[in-house]
Amino acid sequence: MPPRSVLISGTTGRGSAGNLPDWVKVTSDVEHWAVALGSDWFGNHLPTAQQLREYDLVVANLNPTRIHTLLRLASGRRANQKWAVIVEGDGLAYLDPSSGLLQMLDIADLVITINECTVAYFQSLTNTPVENIGVPYPLEHVRSLATPLASRKTTVLVCPRDDKQPSMQVAEALGLPLKVYFRRFSFKPRNATKILRHRTTRKDLHAHLHREQNPHHEAHLEKPMPSFWPEAGTCKLWVNLDPRFTWARFVLDAAALGVPIITTVSTGHGLRLFPQTTVRDIFAIDEAVSIGRRLVDDGDFYDRVVRHAATEIEAFTPESCAQRLYAALGI
Repeated sequence: MPPRSVLISGTTGRGSAGNLPDWVKVTSDVEHWAVALGSDWFGNHLPTAQQLREYDLVVANLNPTRIHTLLRLASGRRANQKWAVIVEGDGLAYLDPSSGLLQMLDIADLVITINECTVAYFQSLTNTPVENIGVPYPLEHVRSLATPLASRKTTVLVCPRDDKQPSMQVAEALGLPLKVYFRRFSFKPRNATKILRHRTTRKDLHAHLHREQNPHHEAHLEKPMPSFWPEAGTCKLWVNLDPRFTWARFVLDAAALGVPIITTVSTGHGLRLFPQTTVRDIFAIDEAVSIGRRLVDDGDFYDRVVRHAATEIEAFTPESCAQRLYAALGI
């Protein structure tokens, strides 16, 4: 029988096993651990020490601002209670580890990294086992939103990120229609000069300015993932030259939707899901362009890339991730 579990994530909200919010059931973020484990979930409000005593397993996201509170809760846990902590973000914030982080890693029973490239580094900081288990992915839901190949547009998607270069260079070099998303414009004081200059309060200002400068591009306001998936899946291929060592959800999304993605080794998922379309880093422009042209011109190559990703992504289903977690903890 699975242990009674609780997830501590950090995102606003709370839910109990069997009564989770609808968005948690389809998210590709840390909260999907609650689905995989059939667990209760605490978001921005941390549980009390007394509440935690009810659980056999605690899975906690290591948000840097919460480490000392989590350390206090873990230090006071009841006997035989297991703790698994998730390295949150891209890991770069932890390259100069605080004493609190080191203590938290040591007191845990398992450290979960979300990027396999970071495992050796975090293992060097602690004697606690470090495993690249990652985050469960809502594969069944996302796969149901896939667009059949025959219905896709010959469009290149530049995956949403603040810094879109050099992905934009690669996409433009392919000479195909291009789709790009931009974040909502912030009306905070730091942007006062831009607000006055453009005399606007439109939320899609970044996308609007991009369209004015690049009328041949399809530019949109960035959307929540449930809306993004069916739209992005209509594109022929994606480009995501990402320098970060994080969860790389766009690589997983591409695999689930059956769309090839040109990405980088740093994503962690690239070499496993898309070995034929993964380049060494963000500066491999010529190689990335060559891969993109082959995807457009060679239908057999396109199909092989998609089929491989469709098989490998099964390792990230909620069931598979839960099994790896229990095995790592000896449960």
